[in-house]
Amino acid sequence: MMNSVSLSLRETDQSYVARGDVSLTHAVNICNHKTLTENPTVKINGTTLRTIQQMNIKSIRDIGKWMFNDDGTITVHAHKQVFDKSWTQPARKNWANITKTLHDHLHINDILCGTTELAIPRPIRQDQAENYI
Repeated sequence: MMNSVSLSLRETDQSYVARGDVSLTHAVNICNHKTLTENPTVKINGTTLRTIQQMNIKSIRDIGKWMFNDDGTITVHAHKQVFDKSWTQPARKNWANITKTLHDHLHINDILCGTTELAIPRPIRQDQAENYI
């Protein structure tokens, strides 16, 4: 019914994005789509992604965390990864490739549906609104 009158419900709590609870596959797809027009050579291929996923890296949280840059953008900053014997040389190379590409080309705004404020957890937004009032 809502669709027939051109109405839709928007997600108002997207704090899961700020926590990094976004699938790495989803983030890579968004990044690849974004860079397709900007710089097609930056694309992360499926083999690179699968190699990292086999190392149990499944979400942005497993890669790093969202942080502000000096220019005000919010990008993924990778954790310092300690490679044990299970990490092959291609997996190590792919880790570096994915973390650099996501940091350089994916912003939190690319994932959010709406303003950046929606990534702030609901209780914090409520406190901010009450303090403002």
